[in-house]
Amino acid sequence: MKAELETNNLLNIDSTEVSMAAIADAALAGMQLDAIFISGSDGLVLAQAVVFDQISVFSEGLAAAVPQLFKRAQKLLIQARLPIVTMSTFFVGQHAITCAGAHQIFCACIHRTEYPSGEDLKICQNLAHELVWYCSHRATV
Repeated sequence: MKAELETNNLLNIDSTEVSMAAIADAALAGMQLDAIFISGSDGLVLAQAVVFDQISVFSEGLAAAVPQLFKRAQKLLIQARLPIVTMSTFFVGQHAITCAGAHQIFCACIHRTEYPSGEDLKICQNLAHELVWYCSHRATV
């Protein structure tokens, strides 16, 4: 039970019953983000939370691109005999977008600031890690 509450602890969510939408909302409220999109490996949006409605226009495209970016980057890095990437940040205009995830779950975090802090990046990576664990292990219990 304790492992199941790691996502709740990371985002300071009180409830033991949490939906993906509640996780996205809590991440948006507790982190320095303008938006967060959680998608599956098929690129479909599982949950999202946005500060500005204009950002939601990008949800489907970004959710579809993130799993493909990871698959292609991993393939290239394996061929080059380099370590696997677990998270990446790129810029679209003045927006920093951090992507993290593995297997079946991916997160795209659009940061509020142009240059996210190390702490912000660590939280994004931890959130993605916990979501991957929660969706892969908890779903089979």
